[in-house]
Amino acid sequence: MRQTALAFRELEIALENPSWEYPECLIINEIGCFFYNGHKPAEKILGDLLKSDKKDKKYIAYCFLSKPKNKLSRETLKKITEFEADPANQELVKDAKKCRE
Repeated sequence: MRQTALAFRELEIALENPSWEYPECLIINEIGCFFYNGHKPAEKILGDLLKSDKKDKKYIAYCFLSKPKNKLSRETLKKITEFEADPANQELVKDAKKCRE
C-alpha cells in the first residue's frame, strides 16, 4: 500500500536525494508498489538496488523482487540469481526468506 502521493518520477528523484521527509526505505517501498502493479521501470530500479553498498536497500529490493519471479524480465532474474549466489548476501537472503514464511 502506498504511503505517499508522489509520482514515479518524483520517487526516482527522491531516491537520488533522500531526505528526512522521504527516507530511502520509504522511497524504495513506494517504488516496490509501482513494481507490484507491473511498472517495468520500477523493476529495473529494484534490480539495480541489489548492487547497492547499503544492506537495507538491497534487502528491501530483494524482498520485492524475490516474490513474483514469473513476472520478472530475464535481466532481473539474472541479477537475482547473481545476488543469491554471492556469499556476501547469504544472510540477507536467509532473513528475507524467513519473513515470507
